[in-house]
Amino acid sequence: MGPRHRMDGRAATACKLLILFTACIMQGSCQGCERGQFRCGNGRCIPADWRCDGARDCSDDTDEAGCPQPTCEGNQFQCQTDGECIPQSWVCDDEEDCEDGSDEHQQCRKYLSSNFVPAL
Repeated sequence: MGPRHRMDGRAATACKLLILFTACIMQGSCQGCERGQFRCGNGRCIPADWRCDGARDCSDDTDEAGCPQPTCEGNQFQCQTDGECIPQSWVCDDEEDCEDGSDEHQQCRKYLSSNFVPAL
């Protein structure tokens, strides 16, 4: 049997910190979010009700990943990439309101001619 070594207080604390740090790294994060928060893939915590709200609040977009596509009302246009609903009046107004520009690239000439209202 070899000699027994006894740790002093500082060594024991350092050992505990090393174990916690190792566990933290193995879990992929060193901080948790509070109740009622969503944890972004990059570690940022945001309010849970921001998840799947159509706005990208996490810089890595994990708050919108895997969310169901919204259903737009009859007077709205649904953007192609993210499914965001915008007012129909914003379509073909020469201003890209959808992140992917789909409100301006969807046969605007055809849209404008079918919705043309002559001036009185």
